[in-house]
Parts: sequence; C-alpha cells; structure tokens
Amino acid sequence: MNTLKITYLSSLLCIVVLLSIKTSEAQSIFGKNTRPALRKGNQEYNKGNIDKAIDFYQKALTKDPKNPIGHFNLGNTYYKKSAFDSAMFHYQAAIQELKDDDLKSKGYYNLGNSMLQKREFQKAIEAYKQSLKANPNNEDARYNLSYALKMLKQQQQQQQQQQQQNQDKQNKEQQQNQQQQNNNQDNKNEDKKEQQNQPQEQKNQMSREEAERILNALKNREKELKNQQKEKGKGDGSTEKDW
Repeated sequence: MNTLKITYLSSLLCIVVLLSIKTSEAQSIFGKNTRPALRKGNQEYNKGNIDKAIDFYQKALTKDPKNPIGHFNLGNTYYKKSAFDSAMFHYQAAIQELKDDDLKSKGYYNLGNSMLQKREFQKAIEAYKQSLKANPNNEDARYNLSYALKMLKQQQQQQQQQQQQNQDKQNKEQQQNQQQQNNNQDNKNEDKKEQQNQPQEQKNQMSREEAERILNALKNREKELKNQQKEKGKGDGSTEKDW
C-alpha cells in the first residue's frame, strides 16, 4: 500500500453518488448544468492536462459554487500540482456538502494527505480520524494515520533536539560573553592600576627636578658669595696704607 494514496472521484463514481441520494440532493450536486464541465474536467485530468481540468472544474463551480464533486476533484488537481493549501480549501468545501459517508471519508482522507505533505502531522492525524469515523473500513486512512503518528513523534523528537542544541548554543554564547566581560574588567583593573602608579612616578620625577633646581640655586649662591668675597678682598687691598 502506498504511503500517500490520493482518492479520485471518477465519472463512474459521480454517477453512483447521483443514484445513492435523493432527487432533490442530486439536483443540488448537478444543478445549473454542471455535469458537462465536470465530465470534461475528468477527461482532461485523466489525460494529464491538469491546468485544463482546473478550468473545467472552476467553470462547474461558477455555475454551482457549493458543488461537492467540483470541489473534490478540483482539490485533486491542486494536489497533483503540489498546491496543497488550495487542495485543502476545496477538500474542506467538499466535505461540508457531501452527505455520503464513504465520500466524506475520502474527503477527509485526501485532506489528511494534503496536511501530511505540509508536515502538519497533528492536523493530518485529526483528518484521518474523521475519515475513519465516517467509514471505519477505510484501510488507507488507517494506514496513513499510523504513518502520521510516527512522523509526529519523529518531528517532536527533532524539535526537542533542536531546542537542546539552541539552548547549548545560547549557554556557550553566554559563557563567551561572560569571559569577554571578565577580560574587559581585568583590562580595566590593569589600566586603573597603571593610572594609580603614574602620579607617584610623576611625583618622584618632579622631586628630582626640584632637587636639581635647588642644587643649581645653591651653586649659584655659592658662586655669588665667592664673587662677593673676591670683590671685598680687592677693596681692602686698595685702601690699605703703608705707614
């Protein structure tokens, strides 16, 4: 059994739906002459002309916007194009209008497949459960439900691992930031210590300058005294008389 099996409403199946419901409901499904467009859409789909099939299904829905067969088969064409959001929209529209449990089960089944393709595993699980609720004998839905449960568990484990990796990375960054802050603080302390030592060195340097200035002043003073003494000696020699 394929992991993802898409259910397609063929022309034959559409006729079965018509015959299995009341006449008033049949008029709703194929009202406003939608049958030709649906048949042409199916023919183009079977040929692989997906875009042409989309055009015919949309024409059918233009005439009857609530036509569940048009929505269902249009959902299939979008699924074929991997446009899963659009496929989900039309499957949900079909499910709201479908009265037959078997077809509703197929609608939920295809809806679950679209969600599974988008890795929305929890939503896919709920869709498959609804499919089995409508038709407990839908073995494809049961199989894909089991697959979706396994994928959800794997996804949760991967998320937990990713969260742990992110936490480890954050802790490492915090440690690096703290180490950088400590290094910056050490550098600041060194700078502060150097600044504290610098005035003392400047003070000592000024003391030496002051000492040299004082020493020079003393030398100059001593030189002045010597000069004064010489001048005084010369003066005494010039006034002395020889009696």
